[in-house]
Amino acid sequence: AGCRRGQAAARKGEVTVVETKSGRILLVMSMCTSDKTRIFEIDNVTGELLDKPASVTQEFPLHLHALEYLGSVDDGIKTEESGQAVLGYVILAGWCLILVAKSTRVSATLPGGHDVRTITDSVWVRIPLNCFDRSRVSRDEMKNVSSFTEFAIEGVHFYCETLDVSCPFPGRQSPDYCSEFVWNAWLSSPFQKASLG
Repeated sequence: AGCRRGQAAARKGEVTVVETKSGRILLVMSMCTSDKTRIFEIDNVTGELLDKPASVTQEFPLHLHALEYLGSVDDGIKTEESGQAVLGYVILAGWCLILVAKSTRVSATLPGGHDVRTITDSVWVRIPLNCFDRSRVSRDEMKNVSSFTEFAIEGVHFYCETLDVSCPFPGRQSPDYCSEFVWNAWLSSPFQKASLG
């Protein structure tokens, strides 16, 4: 999830995945083409992305202000992981697995100021879903989760926050569109559905 398509970045994107003391999963996202920071929630039972979390102020002028706000509310912050972008998330074996690009490097700048970034460091944030009996998860399923999160990302995957670089102009409607180059399509689908991708 990043910036609006076709618009050069006004600021650097920033994201923080927050788990509150009560187990809420919040995404603090500063989009690179927006002057606001927004808070989203991943339902800690179903894994559904909620663009309007209950009982939480949703917009702030700065990323730091949103984190300070979350630290001061009754629920408070249990854990947090920051990075440049959320590349997607998936629910597996009772876990919410969120892929965060910790650092990137600009590999190319396209006309219009669109930076193509190669991921140089990433982390899978693992947060357990509530109401899920993980004792019923088989050893093979847990092995699959581990294999999944060990998939190579660094140095081999890239993205552009402001332009769809997976296909030629005019985009996904083109007959030449090939989803083969969208390596995180299924991981980012919740953000696409919420018009954030």
